[in-house]
Amino acid sequence: DYAQVIAREAKRVDGLVRELLDLARPAALQTAPVDVHEVLGHVEVLARGIPGAERVAFVERYDPSLPRVMGAAEKLKQVVLNLVLNGMDAVGGLDENARRITVRTAALRDGVEVLVGDSGTGIDPAIASRLFDSFVTTKAHGMGLGLSIARSIVEAHGIEVAAGAAGGTIFRFRLP
Repeated sequence: DYAQVIAREAKRVDGLVRELLDLARPAALQTAPVDVHEVLGHVEVLARGIPGAERVAFVERYDPSLPRVMGAAEKLKQVVLNLVLNGMDAVGGLDENARRITVRTAALRDGVEVLVGDSGTGIDPAIASRLFDSFVTTKAHGMGLGLSIARSIVEAHGIEVAAGAAGGTIFRFRLP
């Protein structure tokens, strides 16, 4: 199992490096029917392998009736992984009992919604309007590209991204 995870992760990282190199001229998406829960399952396996993840509660609230959607699975994994990693950073300083990452799916009339939330302190209002810009970060070890890349991926899919802060941070996007 770990060898397969390593191989998939190496392929994803290779794609990320290529995307960084092509940031100015993003390539066209190669879409196919995607099982959103399979994408989320892969992200959870990756997230649970990160040091400190054992001290974070991962809450899944999945709608079992979801249809497959048209998308680029590897790109969607990158979006959700970026959101989960940011959430893990946000809850890192909290009491262990308060560290929570929630991933929820829901069927909508016109598609599927994916929500990734954390129980952290929320988004600093000083950077909220620039949150998805390249090289904007509040992390000492970050480059400020995660949310920028996530935004370009979801925009390429033609889907919506929203962020909010109410006792944490919530990101949601819709897949048609």
